[in-house]
Amino acid sequence: MDNNSEKIKTPIRMASDKPPNVDNSMLGKKVKKVKKVKPLDKKYKGLKWKKTIRKIIKEYPDPSIQVLDVKKMVIQTQLSKIEKDLNIIFNEKIQKPNKYYCIVGSEIKRLQVNPIK
Repeated sequence: MDNNSEKIKTPIRMASDKPPNVDNSMLGKKVKKVKKVKPLDKKYKGLKWKKTIRKIIKEYPDPSIQVLDVKKMVIQTQLSKIEKDLNIIFNEKIQKPNKYYCIVGSEIKRLQVNPIK
């Protein structure tokens, strides 16, 4: 027997035919999994951008100032404010009891979670 005569022909699908196990609502639509992204425009309550920009421009000795210079000064000022708040938050978090470490004086001692027998 010839291999050509024994070939099994697969049925030809028309565009209007539904693929098996698919709802009508899914036809013609690509289903994508959308990751939820946290918005970057959340406002940090401790930063007052406009006030800081005005203050830096007012204190600058020349009547004209480069945008990059203002940007550097504003970011430096805002980072110093954030650093103070982060230090407070860190100190609160580190003082909480934990099974992984303990604070002895000004040092943190790592504890063995699973001691070896």
